[in-house]
Amino acid sequence: MKIYNEKSMVEKDHAKLIANKLVDLGSKVPQSVEQDLSQGKEKEYPLALLLSLACGGSTHKLTMENILQINNESFSIEKSSLQILFENSPSRQK
Repeated sequence: MKIYNEKSMVEKDHAKLIANKLVDLGSKVPQSVEQDLSQGKEKEYPLALLLSLACGGSTHKLTMENILQINNESFSIEKSSLQILFENSPSRQK
């Protein structure tokens, strides 16, 4: 099992799964990532970028519990790292 933290680069196959699950949960990934994934351009993506909209304060935000539902048998996102991404999101800054 691959464990991702706030500084991790996410493997392409896992990035696709994360992106799809974010959409299922009512969020999305940045448009540039979505295009790259659909065209197969990149091999890895920063976890912080993949989750930037979901962790932010925009209309695409999710709760930490929602995002942790993305974890499966092939990868896991550390809860403590997810907390850091929420706290450091520019759109949540006051």
